[in-house]
Amino acid sequence: MILGIGTATIGTTIGFIFAYALTRTTLPFKNFFRLTATFPIISPPFVVALAAILLFGRAGSLTPILTTIIGKYEIYGLGGLILVETIAYSPT
Repeated sequence: MILGIGTATIGTTIGFIFAYALTRTTLPFKNFFRLTATFPIISPPFVVALAAILLFGRAGSLTPILTTIIGKYEIYGLGGLILVETIAYSPT
C-alpha cells in the first residue's frame, strides 16, 4: 500500500508539472518533450528495472557518484522501488 501511494503521489505530481509546463508555458523544444512523454508507454517495465539495477545497483555505473553526493543508499529497498516505478510510469 505504501508503494502504491508513494508511486501514485510522486508520479501524479511529476505528470501534472510536466503537462502544465507543456500546455501553459512557452518552453523551447515542446515537441521533443511530447515525444519523451510516450517513452513510458512503449518501454516494458522490465527494461526500466534492468536499467535501474545496472545504473544504481551495488556495482552500478552511477553508484560511486551518488554515494559521494548523498551517502549510502539502497536501490533494492522500498525507496528504490518507489523511485524506479515513478520513473517507469511518469509522465503518462
